[in-house]
Amino acid sequence: MNHCADGWITLEFVGPPGNADGIGAYAWVDDEMRELYATRSYGQPATRLHFGLGHSESVEVRVRWPDGIESWHQEVPVDRVVTVTHPDAD
Repeated sequence: MNHCADGWITLEFVGPPGNADGIGAYAWVDDEMRELYATRSYGQPATRLHFGLGHSESVEVRVRWPDGIESWHQEVPVDRVVTVTHPDAD
């Protein structure tokens, strides 16, 4: 079981037209990378990625969308759900 009492962040994705969930996006939170897959697992919607962070107070988030566009977000506060939106999202 993964307890997140020491810091966490969940990224929720809003992708571009034709891929509103952002499936296929890669996300880096500090040095940890995950890919947003189309499959769902128990308790985690397909449009979210969860990262355990330890004692961090803020993190750097980088997203590479399937079309190659990259988004950078610095000093993102932890212990919350953060929505990451593709620049072309409606």
